[in-house]
Amino acid sequence: MADQSFTIPGQLPTLNAVLAATKRHWSAYATVKKSETNKVHWIAKGQLKPATPPVHLVFHWTTKDRRMDLDNVSHGQKYVIDGLVHAAILPDDTRKTVISILHKFTPPDSKSPRVTIEINEIDEEEQDKAGTLEKSQQL
Repeated sequence: MADQSFTIPGQLPTLNAVLAATKRHWSAYATVKKSETNKVHWIAKGQLKPATPPVHLVFHWTTKDRRMDLDNVSHGQKYVIDGLVHAAILPDDTRKTVISILHKFTPPDSKSPRVTIEINEIDEEEQDKAGTLEKSQQL
């Protein structure tokens, strides 16, 4: 169960779309990033309160069809996380703040593509378990 969640209507730019744009003009990525980050900022700012780190983020991606690879679609997470920081919902996007990201891909919806993001705050006990797991993986 999410502590907070919000939905961004439409599809965020895919990695392939951003790469194609940057091949046309060197500043295209900056333009796309600023636009998408601002969109997330205003949607989040109107619906969420600041989260207490650390958090788990769960992305529920609903695309208009099944044509795109999952990793191409999930590129949009960059704009979402940066928008949450810009809106002061998250203090930063370091690994101390965002300790996990989970992507789920729901059945396509041609009339209403969207991404819903859950922000789950972590309690101390769960944080200790996650810290232990991360330390053991570094060994």
